[in-house]
Amino acid sequence: MNRERPIAKAVVVMHKVFGGEIVNRMFQRGMKGCGQALQLKTDQRGQGLLEWTVTLPLFLVLCVGIAFYAWTWWNQVTAAAAIHDGVYAAAVKGGNLSAGYGRVQAMLGASVGNFSRGYTVQLSRTGGTRSVYGQLSNPDAVQLPFLGRMLFGIRASSFQRAERFYGGPPQGWW
Repeated sequence: MNRERPIAKAVVVMHKVFGGEIVNRMFQRGMKGCGQALQLKTDQRGQGLLEWTVTLPLFLVLCVGIAFYAWTWWNQVTAAAAIHDGVYAAAVKGGNLSAGYGRVQAMLGASVGNFSRGYTVQLSRTGGTRSVYGQLSNPDAVQLPFLGRMLFGIRASSFQRAERFYGGPPQGWW
């Protein structure tokens, strides 16, 4: 009853202000609109289409995120394996850095294709410790369409002692 009284008071005020005929038409149309709103509340037609329309963009964003993460992971694993094999090849060949560079470029080219051009490779030989150190990086490997370069890039490094050498006995043994 409490809800009917404010409505009834509003109808009486509107009768006085606008006139009876206009208020009756507005009230009848309003009641029809309320009935249509109640009918829409219980009607199930189009519910599947609406749910599909709402969830499809979310699903696509999820799929793109998974693909982005997989590409980043693949680049990182490939870079780590390539620099490790390149440093190892240089160490086995007695510190021959060109053998190491060749191995790194071959592995990167086989796994990421033309994206291997963006990688910078640095190999260095240390004479005192008879070792080879290598570092590989690509700050632009991870780019999203319309967003550009991400905050992180691909980096890997490796260290390998030179193999097949005999430095002789330590000083002072003889």
